[in-house]
Amino acid sequence: MRQILDPVKPCELRRAFRAVHSSAQRGKVLEDFAIFDNRYLLSIDGTGLFSSTKVKCAQCGVKKHRNGVTEYYHQSLVAVIVHPEQKTVLPMDFEPIVKSDGDKKNDCERNASKRLLAAINQGYSKCKFIVLEDALAANAPHIQLLMDCDMDFIINIKPVGNASLFDAMHERFLLKQVTEGEQTQSDGSARGYRFAADMPLNASHPNIRVNMIEYWEVDKLDPEKVTLNMSWITNLQISPENVFDIVQAARTRWKVEDETFNTLKNQGYNYDEHNYGHGKQNLSSTLVGLMLLSFLIDQLQQHSCQLYKQARKALRVQKVIWESMRSVIRLIEISDWETLWRLLGSNGSEKPTLGFSDTS
Repeated sequence: MRQILDPVKPCELRRAFRAVHSSAQRGKVLEDFAIFDNRYLLSIDGTGLFSSTKVKCAQCGVKKHRNGVTEYYHQSLVAVIVHPEQKTVLPMDFEPIVKSDGDKKNDCERNASKRLLAAINQGYSKCKFIVLEDALAANAPHIQLLMDCDMDFIINIKPVGNASLFDAMHERFLLKQVTEGEQTQSDGSARGYRFAADMPLNASHPNIRVNMIEYWEVDKLDPEKVTLNMSWITNLQISPENVFDIVQAARTRWKVEDETFNTLKNQGYNYDEHNYGHGKQNLSSTLVGLMLLSFLIDQLQQHSCQLYKQARKALRVQKVIWESMRSVIRLIEISDWETLWRLLGSNGSEKPTLGFSDTS
């Protein structure tokens, strides 16, 4: 199988991702993930998936550490549909961060994002997205790319790297040209905001105009203690009525880390812990794409399949589900998925028909 998969380009898996999402759309599952006038929050982030000091290929990135050790690695940029009120996430696409033939420099997340956004724009042209990204994406070329793809965005920003924005916000605050508000929560804590519209991204790109939000939370016991302070830029129109909704959407970006990468790495998928095969061409990246595809199917079942939910409730831990599936399939001929999920959900109380032929 590894020999067959090695020459397969990871981009070939995009047809499978689109087919699954099309099925979910026909089944109205995606309606549960729609937000802000039928748009989808698309959280994009990169993560490592392979690292070795011995095994390498022409596509590997290279890190030379101070202690003289050379590390070879693969990374991937992943786009996931998220929603503030949904526990499940839906991987939509991915782009390997690898060297192309003849390249001497390492590939980077910024270049990979160009390829990924172009593929999403082409494959899902009828969908409207609000892209959620970290501060690395708060640069003019990337924001221009998002606008060219007709994608809205909410991007985290920090004083280091976006100093001009924070300076401009401070100037507007002094001129009383910002909108502010604070809201006391039921537990006694408070949350507040400050926003301004139509701000230049920086002095070098004054034509890129963004809206900026500053958000903070205050401890319920100590009003002087700020427990959280975050800032974002967006092209969405902000008002006192929707500012907390936009903040909630922005903070949903973490689901790509918590509900996606953490699950893939710690809940039995072995996303970066086990080397199923590095290969000489595309094997490492293609295997990761297949893991994401299986994770997408599992997430859809966890979201909408009652039999799967029953099995998850009975067995509790995801790893136990996989172990039980392998054990059952080795011992019993299972005719279809419904039979398998019913068996696992009953925790052994249902007795399926054994698939043994009569040898008498």
